[in-house]
Amino acid sequence: MTHPMPQPDATSHNPAVADDPETTGARFVIETWPAVIDPGAEIVMTAYVAPDEAMTLFHAAVLFRDSDGAEIGRARLVDAPGGALRSEPVERVAPDNPGTHGFVAVMEGPEGEELGRQDFTVTVAAHPIAVSVWDVPSVVTGGAEFRIALGLKCPCGCDARGWTFRIADATGREAARGQVGTEPWPGTASLYYATIALTAPAEVGRHDWTVTALIPDHATPHAERSQTLHLNVQPAPEVTLRIIAVDALTGAPVPRARVLAHPYRAVTDAEGQAVLRLPKGRFTVFVSGAPYFAFKSEGEIVQDMVLSAQMHLERE
Repeated sequence: MTHPMPQPDATSHNPAVADDPETTGARFVIETWPAVIDPGAEIVMTAYVAPDEAMTLFHAAVLFRDSDGAEIGRARLVDAPGGALRSEPVERVAPDNPGTHGFVAVMEGPEGEELGRQDFTVTVAAHPIAVSVWDVPSVVTGGAEFRIALGLKCPCGCDARGWTFRIADATGREAARGQVGTEPWPGTASLYYATIALTAPAEVGRHDWTVTALIPDHATPHAERSQTLHLNVQPAPEVTLRIIAVDALTGAPVPRARVLAHPYRAVTDAEGQAVLRLPKGRFTVFVSGAPYFAFKSEGEIVQDMVLSAQMHLERE
């Protein structure tokens, strides 16, 4: 009687096959998922076995070992479609070092005897580079200079100090290039950062620029990664709106209240005040912050003005 080989499902990848019963005692397939894995990510390994008619493997197990021979997982064989057997999935953390890594799966009988083995490989991708962008103004004036902060980090722990970045506009034209510094962002261990001045596009509207971490000259291979920088370009401001947020009952200033006159944003200071520089036009102004109801005021702003936001406590 001939047992059919198990058919890998659509998500299976990277099969390693041994077809010679003289060598393995059974046809033996090892599948790993995903086919290419990020360093330190989780990889799943499964063994499929089509036993020959002279062997009974229902009580066998599969032992997985790394290239140094250390055991990294063990799973029993269970029934699979078509009369074959499969192991329960074994999960482990992929190596941090990019490249091809060798493993071996050993099929063991009930008494620990070796019934077959299969060498297989796992491909680990180059280290990713995490790109972070912050302190981006909610609005930038067309053609004016503005500043942002950006950081680069290798999640696998490589030293990212001095790594290079490139900023390109929506057409792909380079807008800036630079390097992160030698000190990490406060409160982090390995997020190296830079602040950089950029010139906004002249055209009003949304512009999507790209911040790219260039592949560093590093002993460990890294992959180029990017982050989108969203810019909201508006006309030059013409008037100043000063908001004063106070408790409606006590008259005390309300600090840290959020002020929105879309798309312009601000936060009140310790005195409950915030300033927005706006083009002339009609705006709806919202002032919000727990434990108060949101304050709303709508109207035309054509000159400098002061808006008093009376904040009422929200009560159940």
